Amino acid sequence: MNIQTINVGAIANDGTGDHLRDAFIKVNSNFTEVSHSDIIPETGDRTLQLTDNYNIITVDSAVASIITVPPSIFPIGAFIIFYALGIGEVSFAEGIGVTINSADAATKLRVQYSVGSLVQVSTNIWILSGDVS
Repeated sequence: MNIQTINVGAIANDGTGDHLRDAFIKVNSNFTEVSHSDIIPETGDRTLQLTDNYNIITVDSAVASIITVPPSIFPIGAFIIFYALGIGEVSFAEGIGVTINSADAATKLRVQYSVGSLVQVSTNIWILSGDVS
Protein backbone atom coordinates (compact mmCIF):
# COMPACT_ATOMS: atom_id res chain seq x y z
CA MET A 1 0.00 0.00 0.00
CA ASN A 2 1.10 3.59 -0.60
CA ILE A 3 0.76 6.65 1.58
CA GLN A 4 -2.65 8.22 0.92
CA THR A 5 -3.15 11.94 0.39
CA ILE A 6 -6.08 13.67 2.04
CA ASN A 7 -8.02 15.87 -0.38
CA VAL A 8 -8.51 19.20 1.43
CA GLY A 9 -10.39 20.88 -1.43
CA ALA A 10 -9.50 23.97 -3.39
CA ILE A 11 -10.55 26.42 -0.66
CA ALA A 12 -11.89 26.06 2.88
CA ASN A 13 -15.40 24.58 3.12
CA ASP A 14 -15.89 24.31 -0.64
CA GLY A 15 -17.29 20.78 -0.29
CA THR A 16 -14.74 19.20 -2.65
CA GLY A 17 -12.41 17.72 -0.04
CA ASP A 18 -12.57 14.36 1.73
CA HIS A 19 -15.24 13.94 4.38
CA LEU A 20 -13.86 13.93 7.94
CA ARG A 21 -14.34 10.17 8.44
CA ASP A 22 -12.68 9.36 5.10
CA ALA A 23 -9.77 11.67 5.95
CA PHE A 24 -9.14 9.97 9.28
CA ILE A 25 -9.32 6.52 7.68
CA LYS A 26 -6.48 7.71 5.42
CA VAL A 27 -4.55 9.08 8.42
CA ASN A 28 -4.84 5.72 10.23
CA SER A 29 -3.76 3.85 7.10
CA ASN A 30 -0.77 6.16 6.66
CA PHE A 31 0.42 5.55 10.23
CA THR A 32 0.11 1.80 9.70
CA GLU A 33 2.10 2.10 6.46
CA VAL A 34 5.09 3.85 8.04
CA SER A 35 4.99 2.38 11.54
CA HIS A 36 6.44 -1.01 10.73
CA SER A 37 9.24 -2.56 8.76
CA ASP A 38 9.30 -5.96 7.17
CA ILE A 39 12.39 -8.13 7.25
CA ILE A 40 13.24 -9.27 3.75
CA PRO A 41 15.64 -12.22 3.56
CA GLU A 42 18.15 -12.27 0.70
CA THR A 43 20.71 -14.95 -0.17
CA GLY A 44 22.52 -13.32 -3.08
CA ASP A 45 22.60 -10.34 -5.42
CA ARG A 46 19.61 -8.02 -5.37
CA THR A 47 18.38 -5.03 -7.35
CA LEU A 48 16.33 -2.89 -5.01
CA GLN A 49 12.60 -2.58 -5.60
CA LEU A 50 10.16 0.10 -4.48
CA THR A 51 8.67 -2.40 -2.01
CA ASP A 52 12.04 -2.49 -0.18
CA ASN A 53 11.50 1.09 1.03
CA TYR A 54 11.25 1.37 4.85
CA ASN A 55 12.30 -2.27 5.27
CA ILE A 56 15.24 -4.30 6.54
CA ILE A 57 17.08 -6.56 4.12
CA THR A 58 19.12 -9.36 5.68
CA VAL A 59 21.80 -10.79 3.41
CA ASP A 60 22.65 -14.35 4.39
CA SER A 61 25.26 -15.64 1.98
CA ALA A 62 28.63 -17.35 2.21
CA VAL A 63 29.77 -15.60 -0.99
CA ALA A 64 29.90 -11.94 -2.04
CA SER A 65 26.57 -10.25 -2.78
CA ILE A 66 25.87 -7.02 -4.63
CA ILE A 67 22.95 -4.73 -3.81
CA THR A 68 22.21 -2.56 -6.87
CA VAL A 69 20.35 0.73 -6.51
CA PRO A 70 18.29 1.35 -9.66
CA PRO A 71 17.51 4.86 -10.93
CA SER A 72 14.35 6.88 -10.43
CA ILE A 73 12.01 4.46 -8.62
CA PHE A 74 12.21 5.69 -5.02
CA PRO A 75 10.80 8.86 -3.50
CA ILE A 76 13.19 11.32 -1.90
CA GLY A 77 13.50 10.31 1.75
CA ALA A 78 13.39 6.60 1.00
CA PHE A 79 15.46 4.52 3.37
CA ILE A 80 16.43 0.86 3.60
CA ILE A 81 18.38 -0.92 6.33
CA PHE A 82 20.81 -3.78 5.52
CA TYR A 83 22.13 -6.48 7.83
CA ALA A 84 25.02 -8.80 6.86
CA LEU A 85 23.83 -12.06 8.36
CA GLY A 86 26.20 -14.33 6.42
CA ILE A 87 29.97 -14.30 6.01
CA GLY A 88 29.86 -13.13 2.37
CA GLU A 89 30.78 -9.53 1.60
CA VAL A 90 27.80 -7.24 0.96
CA SER A 91 28.59 -4.38 -1.42
CA PHE A 92 26.49 -1.66 -3.03
CA ALA A 93 26.44 -0.76 -6.73
CA GLU A 94 25.08 2.31 -8.48
CA GLY A 95 22.54 1.81 -11.24
CA ILE A 96 22.78 4.05 -14.33
CA GLY A 97 22.62 7.67 -13.19
CA VAL A 98 22.66 6.80 -9.48
CA THR A 99 25.23 8.18 -7.04
CA ILE A 100 25.94 6.62 -3.65
CA ASN A 101 27.87 8.91 -1.31
CA SER A 102 29.49 7.72 1.93
CA ALA A 103 32.24 8.61 4.37
CA ASP A 104 35.65 7.56 3.02
CA ALA A 105 33.94 6.35 -0.19
CA ALA A 106 32.67 3.19 1.57
CA THR A 107 30.87 0.73 -0.72
CA LYS A 108 30.19 -2.31 1.46
CA LEU A 109 29.12 -3.55 4.87
CA ARG A 110 32.31 -4.02 6.86
CA VAL A 111 31.98 -7.60 8.22
CA GLN A 112 29.44 -10.26 9.17
CA TYR A 113 26.75 -8.76 11.46
CA SER A 114 27.39 -5.22 10.20
CA VAL A 115 24.36 -2.99 9.74
CA GLY A 116 24.12 -0.15 7.25
CA SER A 117 21.49 1.99 5.63
CA LEU A 118 20.78 3.77 2.38
CA VAL A 119 18.83 7.04 2.39
CA GLN A 120 17.83 8.85 -0.79
CA VAL A 121 18.48 12.57 -0.26
CA SER A 122 17.58 13.79 -3.76
CA THR A 123 16.70 12.20 -7.07
CA ASN A 124 19.14 9.33 -7.62
CA ILE A 125 21.46 10.56 -4.84
CA TRP A 126 21.84 8.21 -1.87
CA ILE A 127 23.83 8.24 1.37
CA LEU A 128 25.33 4.94 2.61
CA SER A 129 26.05 4.95 6.33
CA GLY A 130 26.55 2.59 9.22
CA ASP A 131 29.22 -0.06 9.80
CA VAL A 132 30.61 0.33 6.28
CA SER A 133 34.07 0.37 4.70
